[in-house]
Amino acid sequence: MVRISEELKEIIWDNTSYFATASRDGKPNVVQVGLVKVICDDELLIADFFFRKTRGNLEKNPQVSLGVMDMRKLKAYQLKGEAKIITQGELFNEASEILMEKAEIGKKTFQELSELAKGDPKLARRIQHVKDIHKNKKIKAAILIKIKEIYSTMPGEKYEQ
Repeated sequence: MVRISEELKEIIWDNTSYFATASRDGKPNVVQVGLVKVICDDELLIADFFFRKTRGNLEKNPQVSLGVMDMRKLKAYQLKGEAKIITQGELFNEASEILMEKAEIGKKTFQELSELAKGDPKLARRIQHVKDIHKNKKIKAAILIKIKEIYSTMPGEKYEQ
C-alpha cells in the first residue's frame, strides 16, 4: 500500500492540482482542481464543482491521475489511482466542507487580486466573473480516489513515503 506523506498532504492542500481522466476509448482530459483534500493515508477527496467531460469519463473509466507542484518547495508529484463518484452521505458532506474551507481562503486571494487589478479593467472583469460563478454554488458530487501509485516528477528525485 502506498502512503501519502504529511508533506505531500500539505502540498496538495496548498496548491492547484491537475486531474487527468480518460474516456473509455482512451481520449485524455485534464482539468485544474483546487478543491482537493487528502482524507487518509491513501485516499483523496475532490469536490465536483464544474465537471462535465471529467464526470462522463469517470462514469466510464475510473482510472485517474493527479499532478501537483509546489513552486516554493520545487517539488512535484503524480498520484495514480481509481475514482468513485459519491452523490450523497458523509463523504459528499465532507466534500462540501472542502468547498467552504477553500472559499474562506479564496476571499483573501480575491482581495489581493483586486488590488492588482486596479488600473487593469480586463483583470477586474475576470475576477468579478469568477466570483459570480462561485457565488452560492454547490458541489455536484464528491470524487473519492484510492491512490495506488505515487511518483516524484522532479528529475532525479524519488517519492519518499
